[in-house]
Formats: sequence, C-alpha cells, structure tokens
Amino acid sequence: MPHLRPDAFANTLRPIRQPRDRLILNKEECLNRSLSLATSKLRQIDAQPAASLILVLCDADEDCAKVLAEKMQKIATANSFLYAVSTVLAVREYETWFVGAASSLERFLNLTSAIPVDPEQSGHKKRWIEDRFRGTQVQRND
Repeated sequence: MPHLRPDAFANTLRPIRQPRDRLILNKEECLNRSLSLATSKLRQIDAQPAASLILVLCDADEDCAKVLAEKMQKIATANSFLYAVSTVLAVREYETWFVGAASSLERFLNLTSAIPVDPEQSGHKKRWIEDRFRGTQVQRND
C-alpha cells in the first residue's frame, strides 16, 4: 500500500500450497507444518518479526468461513510462532473476490455480460473468471 506508507514495501515470498482437504481435515498437523516452514523461510531472508506476517488463505467452500478461520487462528496462536499469523477464509472460493472486482480487472477480462452483484451467493466462482480471462499479455492503455 504505497499510498499509505510510501517508505514501506511488501516482499511476498512464494506461497506454501496445501490441498484444502489436508489443511481442513488434518488442521493442526498440516497447519503447524506449513507455519513452521513459513517461519523458516522468513528466517532465511532475515525478516524482522515485528515487520513480518504469515498469511494463511483458504477457501471455506461449504464451511462457515468465520468459524473455520477462528479455529485455524486458534491453532496458529497456540503454537506461538515467531511471526504474526493472520488467517483469512474466503466464502466459497477466493476467486469470487475477482468476480466481485471484475470491473477493476477489465483489462484482463472480457466483460461483455453483466457482472454478478453477489458472486459468493450466486455461485460465480473460478469458472466465471476462466471463461472471461484474456490473459496477462494485454496491452496497457496508459
């Protein structure tokens, strides 16, 4: 967010991907292993704990996102990792966020039809984006 802190930058490391089912069904073990790996990666780049964050992002699918996020956050904080951990659960799929923000992504999407008003409730997810995606090599107009 350079507009809020012009002197700050985000160094985003390669994500540690886990299958949702493994993370949800075997939460504690899988989440702890992933958080330990993230901590190790941050230590390797000499990241300062006060300025670093581990983000856990997961699709809620049919589960209640609030309840699942609270359970995952409880597991993460119970193990007192060196870095702050934030758990974010997308209602249904995180791709619905892109559907909701489609008008800001028109450079990458073919928006010949109406943008869904409530993609999380209407079921417009990854497929909606895939069907309209133009690719990343789109010419800039600015």
